[in-house]
Amino acid sequence: MHNRDDGLVSAIIIFVLVVVFGGVLAVSRSIGASFASVLATATGLFIIASVLGVAWYFFKKFGLSFFAAFFAFGWPATWPVLTCIANGGNDPASSFRPWHEDSFINSAWMTWGVEFIFVALLVLAVIHQYRRHRYYW
Repeated sequence: MHNRDDGLVSAIIIFVLVVVFGGVLAVSRSIGASFASVLATATGLFIIASVLGVAWYFFKKFGLSFFAAFFAFGWPATWPVLTCIANGGNDPASSFRPWHEDSFINSAWMTWGVEFIFVALLVLAVIHQYRRHRYYW
């Protein structure tokens, strides 16, 4: 047995990282947001999806609830991208906007309204799963 490293694993990791960063850059340019906000959102969505995926692995009966939970927990992770788009592609912490009006995409009606809809769908999914898998003694 030889413990040699021919560099294949590190080459694959570098290739995957370049593809991921290239994809994030393409998405950020296509929607008019900064690279940093899209990368932070993609990282948050990946973490949320990973945690819900592990939970779904152990509780396969509640797949619909985990699917709805991804949207309910993932939507607030996209709010920095919405703010960045509303600021004209600049990060909200580093840009100065002299006007006092927000665009609809960054308004509380949009962010909290959609969050309310996603949470209501999560509640409906949990109720559906509860009624579907209720056991009588």
